[in-house]
Amino acid sequence: MVPVIVGMDPHERTATIDIIDEQGRMVPAGRYGTDRAGYAEMVKTGREFPERVQAI
Repeated sequence: MVPVIVGMDPHERTATIDIIDEQGRMVPAGRYGTDRAGYAEMVKTGREFPERVQAI
């Protein structure tokens, strides 16, 4: 299985992640707050793809 790429663009109050799937298509994943709840939701989204490479 080819891993997806999870990219994150961090900012002071938000972090945005996008996912590039196995076919090279960009899948917008969302914008998350930098508080504990936002971080937990962002991690949950990334874990939906067990075969992944992460980039910041």
